[in-house]
Amino acid sequence: MQRGATLDKRLGLRIGIILAVVVALGLLLVYQVFLARKPLPAGDFPTQGWRSSTPEEQGIDSDKLAGALAAIQGDGVHIHSLMMVRNGKAIVDAYYYPYDGSRVHDVASVTKSVMTTLIGIAADQGKLDLDQPALSFFPGRTIANRDDLKERITVRHLVSMSSGLY
Repeated sequence: MQRGATLDKRLGLRIGIILAVVVALGLLLVYQVFLARKPLPAGDFPTQGWRSSTPEEQGIDSDKLAGALAAIQGDGVHIHSLMMVRNGKAIVDAYYYPYDGSRVHDVASVTKSVMTTLIGIAADQGKLDLDQPALSFFPGRTIANRDDLKERITVRHLVSMSSGLY
């Protein structure tokens, strides 16, 4: 019984480390891909809320955007809300009945899809090497129980939701 509890504890710790690294990489990637390229004007990033703009002012065709929204509804896709931000300004902020933006939603694993998409874009643009060791993103940090197995975990392992601990 003791051995099983120890294995469960080690597995939980490994999963926790993997999730923490994925979140950290995601935040770094979002910054590198979207924010570092072109600084947003002062005051555009939300504090109490997003500044808004028309789609055209941000280089988006509102007729095509409206068509895409109609297609989503026409296909019977059940969405609660949709927000699109371009250049630091909200160009779409829509809620679908009975939702009105007054309650928090659990997005669960949606974050994984967003993060792996952003990581794929960065890799495609040559900004990120999928075979780079994950720990290399944390220079100067003390990593608990650091060993050869942890040293071999790569971005590719994290993106594919595999531990790399073999």
